[in-house]
Amino acid sequence: MKIFISHSSKNANYGQAIVDLLVAVGVNNEQIIFTSNDAFGIPTGQNIFNWLRARITEKPHVVYLLSSEYYSSVACLNEMGAAWIVENEHTIIFTPEFKASSHEFQSGALDPREMGFKINNHDRVTGFI
Repeated sequence: MKIFISHSSKNANYGQAIVDLLVAVGVNNEQIIFTSNDAFGIPTGQNIFNWLRARITEKPHVVYLLSSEYYSSVACLNEMGAAWIVENEHTIIFTPEFKASSHEFQSGALDPREMGFKINNHDRVTGFI
């Protein structure tokens, strides 16, 4: 199974922390899609949107790394919509400052009643892994 970390490039540090954790517990690099790191992202010469569409339709487990920057990004919202349409399994992780009570999250494609967690909640991160 592949894991796609859908994130804003402005939150790449949090995404890289997730990647580092996944690799540390034995997830192979080829199973991780993380576009803010060339080793896990879009290959040279590929059309960004075509490549991402193809990866999303392969139904990876999507990690939504949600933040105000995520909801301000058209590209992020496109990723969310595409993954939602093909009904990918997913996990919701919030950056420390993001509020799950925000209008964007409460009215978006993801179910706000679904339990997510803050990236700095060590017990929940351990449970995720």
